[in-house]
Amino acid sequence: MSVTVYLIEFKRPIPGWINVHYCGATTNLPQRIAAHRAGGTSKMFAIARDWEIDFEVVATWEFEDEDDGWDAERWLKEQHDLPGFCPNCGGTRDFSRGRHKGAREKYAPILARERQQRWYYCELRRNGLDHEAARDISRGRERA
Repeated sequence: MSVTVYLIEFKRPIPGWINVHYCGATTNLPQRIAAHRAGGTSKMFAIARDWEIDFEVVATWEFEDEDDGWDAERWLKEQHDLPGFCPNCGGTRDFSRGRHKGAREKYAPILARERQQRWYYCELRRNGLDHEAARDISRGRERA
């Protein structure tokens, strides 16, 4: 199954958000863009919908190898330079020489730690602790 990495540019800034670009990856691009337009994929797209801020897909990259596609999305986000990949903004950067390969593995320990923290936080909340106490304990902080 092929993966499409896509770059979205909003027509104007979204209130409360610094960036006007968004990067994502999917196996079904038309369906994913429709979900973004409906505002159901993230808070950013919900606010854009509420403020009637339109967007367009300005670049796409196809990857036949599924792992390669997900790595490319992670690598693109880690660059913190989405305008550098946007043809409308004069971007000239690309995925040359496979620099994106292995990006998911690089972040695997961090993502696993975050999942563990979320699980621990949910367990603490289920056992009756308030939000601040559960958050501090799950992050390893001592409460006075």
